[in-house]
Amino acid sequence: VFYGNGCPHCEDLLTYLAELDKDPNYNYMYKVVKYETWYNSENATLMQKVFNYFGVTDSKQMGVPLYVIGDFHSTGFPNPESATKEQLDATYNAIKDALKKAYNDANYKDVVAGIGEGKIDITDADKDENTKETNNIIGYVIIGIVVLIIVAIIFGRSKSDTFYPVDEDEDEEV
Repeated sequence: VFYGNGCPHCEDLLTYLAELDKDPNYNYMYKVVKYETWYNSENATLMQKVFNYFGVTDSKQMGVPLYVIGDFHSTGFPNPESATKEQLDATYNAIKDALKKAYNDANYKDVVAGIGEGKIDITDADKDENTKETNNIIGYVIIGIVVLIIVAIIFGRSKSDTFYPVDEDEDEEV
């Protein structure tokens, strides 16, 4: 959990996690590791790296609290006093679902610890993979469009080039 000291939404999240820690269905699945980012520049830098890892580039989405569970991440947390029951339930269920998924994932990796320890490299290698994947998709789309254009040209041309013989005798009057 990346939080800001004095942030009310961060406190709401931490309060919820403390309550969840009492739930025997979930408390064995996780350990909360807190990173204060407003007064700790190392933690703020780590948080920025985590945002980069998840491809978050919109500054409106880069805030606290940021919580990461396996490959799940989210920012913000609803105020229990002003949020609707549906909003709270959706947030609580998203956290619980992420905990179950991460706990049952045989290939689980602690993204934040991995980035912090330098075990997960978020530099050009990851960007290159994402770029390659994006370029592949774009390439397939371009190929598809070119094929459609060629097919349209072939069928359009075959209709316009059709030879209809004219009976010269038709124009003559008898």
